[in-house]
Amino acid sequence: MVRALCGNNDHPDPQMFLLIFWLMMVYSLVKPAAGSNVTGDKLFTTLTEDSELEAECESSVNRWKRLSDIISNAVEEFCNVESTGDMDLNEDQCLLEFLAGYVGMKAGKLRHCEVCAHSLMVSRSEYERAAYTKSSSATTKSAPSLIQLRDYHNALHYPTKSQFRLIVTLEENVLAVVGELVTKVQPDTFFQISERLESLSLPRVGCDEHASSVTGYIIQFYLILRMHFAAKATNRTIRNCKKAVEL
Repeated sequence: MVRALCGNNDHPDPQMFLLIFWLMMVYSLVKPAAGSNVTGDKLFTTLTEDSELEAECESSVNRWKRLSDIISNAVEEFCNVESTGDMDLNEDQCLLEFLAGYVGMKAGKLRHCEVCAHSLMVSRSEYERAAYTKSSSATTKSAPSLIQLRDYHNALHYPTKSQFRLIVTLEENVLAVVGELVTKVQPDTFFQISERLESLSLPRVGCDEHASSVTGYIIQFYLILRMHFAAKATNRTIRNCKKAVEL
Protein backbone atom coordinates (compact mmCIF):
# COMPACT_ATOMS: atom_id res chain seq x y z
CA MET A 1 0.00 0.00 0.00
CA VAL A 2 2.84 2.37 0.80
CA ARG A 3 4.54 1.63 -2.53
CA ALA A 4 1.29 2.36 -4.38
CA LEU A 5 1.20 5.85 -2.84
CA CYS A 6 4.83 6.70 -3.69
CA GLY A 7 4.11 7.45 -7.35
CA ASN A 8 6.84 6.22 -9.69
CA ASN A 9 9.13 5.29 -6.80
CA ASP A 10 8.51 1.60 -6.10
CA HIS A 11 11.38 1.42 -3.61
CA PRO A 12 10.91 4.25 -1.07
CA ASP A 13 13.72 5.05 1.33
CA PRO A 14 13.04 5.14 5.11
CA GLN A 15 12.21 8.87 5.11
CA MET A 16 9.70 8.49 2.28
CA PHE A 17 8.19 5.41 3.94
CA LEU A 18 7.68 7.25 7.26
CA LEU A 19 6.20 10.28 5.48
CA ILE A 20 3.65 8.17 3.58
CA PHE A 21 2.89 6.17 6.72
CA TRP A 22 2.14 9.33 8.73
CA LEU A 23 -0.01 10.73 5.93
CA MET A 24 -1.99 7.49 5.81
CA MET A 25 -2.57 7.69 9.56
CA VAL A 26 -3.86 11.27 9.28
CA TYR A 27 -6.00 10.35 6.28
CA SER A 28 -7.63 7.50 8.19
CA LEU A 29 -8.70 10.01 10.86
CA VAL A 30 -9.77 12.81 8.52
CA LYS A 31 -11.68 10.64 6.04
CA PRO A 32 -15.41 10.74 6.94
CA ALA A 33 -17.10 7.46 7.73
CA ALA A 34 -19.29 5.99 5.00
CA GLY A 35 -22.82 7.37 5.19
CA SER A 36 -21.98 10.08 7.74
CA ASN A 37 -23.06 13.71 7.49
CA VAL A 38 -19.68 15.10 8.63
CA THR A 39 -17.28 16.55 6.09
CA GLY A 40 -13.54 15.98 6.07
CA ASP A 41 -12.91 19.70 6.67
CA LYS A 42 -14.72 19.59 10.02
CA LEU A 43 -12.83 16.51 11.11
CA PHE A 44 -9.50 18.06 10.14
CA THR A 45 -10.35 21.24 12.07
CA THR A 46 -11.28 19.17 15.12
CA LEU A 47 -8.00 17.28 15.01
CA THR A 48 -5.89 20.42 14.66
CA GLU A 49 -7.73 22.43 17.32
CA ASP A 50 -5.54 22.35 20.42
CA SER A 51 -7.56 24.44 22.88
CA GLU A 52 -9.39 21.44 24.30
CA LEU A 53 -6.16 19.43 24.44
CA GLU A 54 -4.44 22.18 26.42
CA ALA A 55 -7.33 22.36 28.86
CA GLU A 56 -7.26 18.58 29.29
CA CYS A 57 -3.50 18.57 29.85
CA GLU A 58 -3.80 21.34 32.45
CA SER A 59 -6.54 19.38 34.21
CA SER A 60 -4.34 16.26 34.29
CA VAL A 61 -1.41 18.23 35.73
CA ASN A 62 -3.65 19.62 38.49
CA ARG A 63 -4.89 16.14 39.27
CA TRP A 64 -1.35 14.75 39.56
CA LYS A 65 -0.43 17.64 41.85
CA ARG A 66 -3.46 16.93 44.02
CA LEU A 67 -2.51 13.25 44.13
CA SER A 68 1.00 14.19 45.30
CA ASP A 69 -0.49 16.35 48.07
CA ILE A 70 -2.77 13.48 49.11
CA ILE A 71 0.21 11.16 49.42
CA SER A 72 2.20 13.66 51.47
CA ASN A 73 -0.66 14.20 53.92
CA ALA A 74 -1.78 10.58 54.24
CA VAL A 75 1.53 8.81 54.92
CA GLU A 76 1.96 7.43 58.44
CA GLU A 77 4.97 8.23 60.57
CA PHE A 78 5.83 4.63 61.48
CA CYS A 79 7.33 2.14 59.04
CA ASN A 80 7.18 -1.56 59.96
CA VAL A 81 10.15 -3.31 58.35
CA GLU A 82 9.38 -6.77 59.76
CA SER A 83 8.72 -9.76 57.51
CA THR A 84 5.22 -10.94 56.60
CA GLY A 85 6.23 -14.55 57.21
CA ASP A 86 4.56 -14.66 60.64
CA MET A 87 1.19 -13.38 59.36
CA ASP A 88 -1.88 -15.58 58.80
CA LEU A 89 -3.00 -14.77 55.27
CA ASN A 90 -5.95 -15.97 53.22
CA GLU A 91 -5.72 -16.84 49.52
CA ASP A 92 -6.33 -13.29 48.28
CA GLN A 93 -3.78 -11.88 50.71
CA CYS A 94 -1.20 -14.46 49.59
CA LEU A 95 -1.63 -13.18 46.03
CA LEU A 96 -1.22 -9.60 47.24
CA GLU A 97 1.89 -10.60 49.18
CA PHE A 98 3.34 -12.07 45.99
CA LEU A 99 2.44 -8.90 44.07
CA ALA A 100 3.79 -6.66 46.84
CA GLY A 101 7.20 -8.27 46.43
CA TYR A 102 7.15 -7.47 42.70
CA VAL A 103 6.11 -3.86 43.31
CA GLY A 104 8.77 -3.51 46.00
CA MET A 105 11.41 -4.78 43.55
CA LYS A 106 10.35 -2.10 41.04
CA ALA A 107 10.43 0.61 43.70
CA GLY A 108 13.82 -0.62 44.93
CA LYS A 109 15.33 0.33 41.56
CA LEU A 110 14.93 4.00 42.53
CA ARG A 111 17.91 3.42 44.85
CA HIS A 112 17.34 6.37 47.16
CA CYS A 113 19.23 4.88 50.12
CA GLU A 114 19.72 1.66 52.07
CA VAL A 115 17.01 2.59 54.58
CA CYS A 116 14.47 2.88 51.77
CA ALA A 117 15.49 -0.50 50.37
CA HIS A 118 15.24 -2.10 53.82
CA SER A 119 11.74 -0.67 54.30
CA LEU A 120 10.53 -2.32 51.08
CA MET A 121 11.89 -5.87 51.22
CA VAL A 122 13.41 -8.43 53.55
CA SER A 123 15.72 -11.30 52.72
CA ARG A 124 14.47 -14.83 52.16
CA SER A 125 16.19 -16.02 55.33
CA GLU A 126 14.36 -13.39 57.41
CA TYR A 127 11.05 -14.43 55.86
CA GLU A 128 11.67 -18.13 56.47
CA ARG A 129 12.78 -17.43 60.04
CA ALA A 130 9.54 -15.57 60.75
CA ALA A 131 7.50 -18.32 59.08
CA TYR A 132 9.30 -21.00 61.13
CA THR A 133 8.63 -19.10 64.35
CA LYS A 134 4.93 -18.91 63.50
CA SER A 135 4.68 -22.60 62.60
CA SER A 136 6.55 -23.73 65.72
CA SER A 137 4.20 -21.81 68.01
CA ALA A 138 1.04 -22.88 66.16
CA THR A 139 -0.91 -26.00 67.11
CA THR A 140 -1.34 -27.03 63.46
CA LYS A 141 1.29 -26.90 60.76
CA SER A 142 0.62 -24.09 58.28
CA ALA A 143 1.08 -24.52 54.54
CA PRO A 144 3.87 -22.58 52.81
CA SER A 145 2.88 -19.27 51.26
CA LEU A 146 2.53 -18.67 47.53
CA ILE A 147 5.72 -16.64 47.39
CA GLN A 148 7.65 -19.55 48.96
CA LEU A 149 6.14 -22.09 46.58
CA ARG A 150 7.01 -20.03 43.50
CA ASP A 151 10.54 -19.04 44.55
CA TYR A 152 12.32 -21.78 42.64
CA HIS A 153 15.64 -20.04 42.08
CA ASN A 154 15.75 -17.65 45.05
CA ALA A 155 14.87 -14.79 42.70
CA LEU A 156 11.62 -13.49 44.20
CA HIS A 157 11.36 -10.57 46.61
CA TYR A 158 9.70 -10.66 50.02
CA PRO A 159 7.84 -7.50 51.18
CA THR A 160 7.91 -5.90 54.59
CA LYS A 161 4.72 -5.53 56.60
CA SER A 162 4.41 -1.83 55.75
CA GLN A 163 4.84 -2.54 52.04
CA PHE A 164 2.27 -5.35 52.23
CA ARG A 165 -0.23 -3.21 54.16
CA LEU A 166 0.15 -0.43 51.59
CA ILE A 167 -0.67 -2.82 48.72
CA VAL A 168 -3.65 -4.25 50.64
CA THR A 169 -4.98 -0.73 51.26
CA LEU A 170 -4.62 0.18 47.58
CA GLU A 171 -6.32 -3.05 46.48
CA GLU A 172 -9.26 -2.45 48.80
CA ASN A 173 -9.71 1.01 47.29
CA VAL A 174 -9.49 -0.37 43.75
CA LEU A 175 -12.18 -2.97 44.48
CA ALA A 176 -14.37 -0.35 46.14
CA VAL A 177 -14.39 1.69 42.91
CA VAL A 178 -14.34 -0.91 40.11
CA GLY A 179 -16.13 -3.70 41.97
CA GLU A 180 -15.22 -7.35 42.47
CA LEU A 181 -16.19 -8.20 38.87
CA VAL A 182 -14.43 -5.13 37.39
CA THR A 183 -17.59 -3.76 35.76
CA LYS A 184 -17.19 -0.06 36.55
CA VAL A 185 -14.03 0.97 34.69
CA GLN A 186 -14.33 4.54 33.39
CA PRO A 187 -11.82 7.09 32.00
CA ASP A 188 -11.53 8.78 35.42
CA THR A 189 -11.36 5.57 37.47
CA PHE A 190 -7.65 6.08 38.25
CA PHE A 191 -8.26 9.50 39.78
CA GLN A 192 -11.41 8.32 41.57
CA ILE A 193 -9.32 5.69 43.35
CA SER A 194 -6.61 8.26 44.09
CA GLU A 195 -9.06 10.74 45.59
CA ARG A 196 -10.38 8.05 47.97
CA LEU A 197 -6.90 7.84 49.48
CA GLU A 198 -7.29 11.36 50.88
CA SER A 199 -9.33 10.12 53.83
CA LEU A 200 -6.95 7.25 54.66
CA SER A 201 -3.77 6.93 56.65
CA LEU A 202 -1.41 5.06 54.35
CA PRO A 203 1.44 2.88 55.62
CA ARG A 204 4.79 4.53 55.08
CA VAL A 205 7.70 3.02 53.20
CA GLY A 206 11.05 4.67 52.80
CA CYS A 207 13.18 6.82 55.07
CA ASP A 208 12.13 10.18 56.51
CA GLU A 209 13.63 12.05 53.58
CA HIS A 210 12.31 9.88 50.73
CA ALA A 211 9.05 8.53 52.21
CA SER A 212 6.77 10.69 50.06
CA SER A 213 8.57 9.96 46.79
CA VAL A 214 8.92 6.20 47.39
CA THR A 215 5.34 5.79 48.63
CA GLY A 216 4.08 7.94 45.77
CA TYR A 217 5.93 5.81 43.22
CA ILE A 218 4.45 2.62 44.65
CA ILE A 219 0.93 4.06 44.63
CA GLN A 220 1.28 5.28 41.05
CA PHE A 221 2.88 2.06 39.80
CA TYR A 222 0.36 -0.24 41.51
CA LEU A 223 -2.71 1.73 40.43
CA ILE A 224 -1.51 1.83 36.81
CA LEU A 225 -0.80 -1.91 36.99
CA ARG A 226 -4.30 -2.59 38.34
CA MET A 227 -5.85 -0.37 35.68
CA HIS A 228 -4.15 -2.54 33.04
CA PHE A 229 -5.63 -5.64 34.68
CA ALA A 230 -9.06 -4.00 34.91
CA ALA A 231 -8.98 -2.84 31.29
CA LYS A 232 -8.04 -6.33 30.11
CA ALA A 233 -10.87 -7.86 32.14
CA THR A 234 -13.34 -5.33 30.74
CA ASN A 235 -12.20 -5.94 27.16
CA ARG A 236 -12.48 -9.68 27.68
CA THR A 237 -16.05 -9.26 28.95
CA ILE A 238 -16.95 -7.10 25.93
CA ARG A 239 -15.49 -9.67 23.53
CA ASN A 240 -17.43 -12.48 25.20
CA CYS A 241 -20.64 -10.46 24.94
CA LYS A 242 -20.03 -9.83 21.24
CA LYS A 243 -19.40 -13.54 20.64
CA ALA A 244 -22.61 -14.41 22.50
CA VAL A 245 -24.59 -11.95 20.35
CA GLU A 246 -23.11 -13.37 17.14
CA LEU A 247 -24.14 -16.86 18.17
